[in-house]
Amino acid sequence: EIMASVKDPQILLVGDGNNKWRKNSLLSSFSAKTKQKNPRIIIAVNNSASSNEFLKRINDGDHLMVIADECHRLGSKENRLLFNINCGKCLGLSATPQRFNDVNGTNLIMNYFDGIVDTFTLEQAINYSENGIPKPRLVPYHYHIHSITMTSDEEKKYKKFTIDIIREIQRLKKEGLNDSERLSILRINRSKIPKKAKN
Repeated sequence: EIMASVKDPQILLVGDGNNKWRKNSLLSSFSAKTKQKNPRIIIAVNNSASSNEFLKRINDGDHLMVIADECHRLGSKENRLLFNINCGKCLGLSATPQRFNDVNGTNLIMNYFDGIVDTFTLEQAINYSENGIPKPRLVPYHYHIHSITMTSDEEKKYKKFTIDIIREIQRLKKEGLNDSERLSILRINRSKIPKKAKN
């Protein structure tokens, strides 16, 4: 898609087994401001782009544009260091930009990307065209929803986490707080039970 949309780009891959960027200050020189006409594009996986090593080496500034796919993942404690990149323009892409039960992470995303500027439905993406010429951004697909029930063991664990979550919310309210690391961990652990349900 990049090659079809951008003329003669230079691309540097970061992470997922691509380690050239670590050698001979390559990332630093590649991301430096330049008068060269060929656009330079750095494609990085989240955990690499938010690592201290990446952040120390990148030449940020107004010449840089950050585009983050699945930007809701950047609100996590592991990935939010990416918000330290100073850039001229930035764009976050996500079907679910608000993080579930994570007000702080959601606020960091909204502040960095300046809120939600546009929405695009799945139907629009599948039927997208330019000047009457079809240029779909998504292949057509169908959802097939199947209901399952948790085992009695899974239900017990889920209920136990729910009780612990309610108690933690009550404790936080007494202290005038909305969130805690313990509450986030309890919610994450509870959400794993249906996701990994035996059935």
